[in-house]
Amino acid sequence: MHFHLQSIIESDFKITFIQSYFSSDLNCNHDLNNHLVSISKSDYIKFTKLWQVFNHSSFYKSVKEISKNDSELERFVKELDIIIKAKEKLNAEAKADEKYLLQFSYGEIVVAFSLYYYEFK
Repeated sequence: MHFHLQSIIESDFKITFIQSYFSSDLNCNHDLNNHLVSISKSDYIKFTKLWQVFNHSSFYKSVKEISKNDSELERFVKELDIIIKAKEKLNAEAKADEKYLLQFSYGEIVVAFSLYYYEFK
């Protein structure tokens, strides 16, 4: 099916190919993901983390499905679950902080920051 995938993964075009493939959720192909994992699991894991492919639901579902047959990928999916939960928590905290800061005028924030900076210095 993916006859030249091994050659691409071994070539200088590997990063360009994988980055363009992982760039959109619409590109996700479960069979291609499975083939990529079988050819170069370490590259698949590395680039999934690097480009945060797990943020694309189709890719995440695909790797979760593939991991059922592979203990290393199963550990990787558990890592992704931890990363996703941490990002969600950080986003919720950031929104709460933003909501709190919006209660004050810019002038009040600048004065508070200036006083804090002066104390810190």
